[in-house]
Amino acid sequence: MSQQTNYFKHGYGSVPRAFILCTEDLAIPLEFQLWMIQNAGINDVEEIKGADHMAMFSESQELCDSLLLLASKYA
Repeated sequence: MSQQTNYFKHGYGSVPRAFILCTEDLAIPLEFQLWMIQNAGINDVEEIKGADHMAMFSESQELCDSLLLLASKYA
């Protein structure tokens, strides 16, 4: 994929970014999720083992816990 970006440091680059990694996502394979993490300037990664593409259904409590943890870090 291209390394060119349309984002600017003063906009998108000025806020911390988090990623919730879903280990059983069949729509976005793990390898591509890892590529997105490496190439999007992600500051924090939460992994949810067993979560599929719809983590809010497959691992709802774990997703809620991850979102609360991230919110407490960046609020």
